[in-house]
This record gives sequence, C-alpha cells and structure tokens, in this order.
Amino acid sequence: MATAVGALLMGTTLAQELVFSSAPSAGLAHAKAAMSEESGVPNEFVSVAHVDFNDDGRDDVFAFSENSYFCGSSGCDPRIYIATKKGGWQEVPIGGTVLANSAPGEWFLTNSWVNDWRVLALERNGVDEVVLSWENGVYLAEEPECC
Repeated sequence: MATAVGALLMGTTLAQELVFSSAPSAGLAHAKAAMSEESGVPNEFVSVAHVDFNDDGRDDVFAFSENSYFCGSSGCDPRIYIATKKGGWQEVPIGGTVLANSAPGEWFLTNSWVNDWRVLALERNGVDEVVLSWENGVYLAEEPECC
C-alpha cells in the first residue's frame, strides 16, 4: 500500500521500544477501569506503556489486555488513552486493523512525527508490520510500503 506514512518511514530509525508493565500507576488504573467497562467483565491482566504521544509533557497510555474481548486468534487490539490537562483521560480511536499476534514489547516509537503526534511501529524481525500515525483525531493503522 503506497502511503505518505510508508514513504515517511523509509530510512527512519526506531527511537524507543515501548516498555509495558503492570506496575501500579494512574494510567494502569484508568486502562483497567476503561477496558473493564468496555468488555463488561473485570480486566485484571492489563499491561501499559507510558508514552507522551503529543509532546504535552504528560504521560499517555498504550494498553493491552489479555481478555478475550480484546484478543482473538488474530491477536490483541490495543487501546490508547491520552492524559488531559484536567487530570483525566481520553481514549483515542485507532482506525484500521491493528490486531496482530504480537507481544507488547514489539511496539516502538519512531523518530517520526505526523501532525505533531508520535508515530508508532509494530516491528518483527526488523520489519515494520503496522504503523500508527495521527490523522484527523485518530491513530491510523497502516502497513508500510515494502521494498
């Protein structure tokens, strides 16, 4: 698929592997509560990575749950929660297909920014498989151009 993001990422280096944890934090507490509400069952097995997606100085949350509501045979669907100025959280929609049989540790921040938001990449075996970039209030999932 020929995309602006695919072209942007050509030659881009991965800046930071996302480190996921279940250590107590406000972001984890929010992700557990929001994912429990969405699925209708308690979500105790949630891992989060704290990332400042929009360079506002606040840690946002990239979350995965092991609940079957979010995971299936094709993989798990993550959630992104942005920390607000008033101390709350706002879920950011993810457009496109992100389901991937991936360990959370295979997600990276890139050195690229699109519309003032960080670009993320799911990488396996040195190849970007899915790229999330910001457009019109949504993180869009795309498969970058290959070769």
